[in-house]
Amino acid sequence: IDTNQVLTNYLNAEITPECFVIDSNLNILYMGLIDDWVKELGRKSQFIQNDYLINALNLYLNNKSIQIKETQAIGCIIQK
Repeated sequence: IDTNQVLTNYLNAEITPECFVIDSNLNILYMGLIDDWVKELGRKSQFIQNDYLINALNLYLNNKSIQIKETQAIGCIIQK
């Protein structure tokens, strides 16, 4: 829980849920959707076709380049 919004402000997070993959130098390697289950607010898919977060983590941990670096998060706006 980011009660004081320290990480929220540092990462410029705007939506919940919005995920980030960050390296040891605090570079953002991926930001956005966890997966593509939600298509838009109130509309979900029956199946997940893209696991964006898992793919980004696996590529990073295997020292490979992350192809999809950003997706548009879908959810509720974070009040700042």
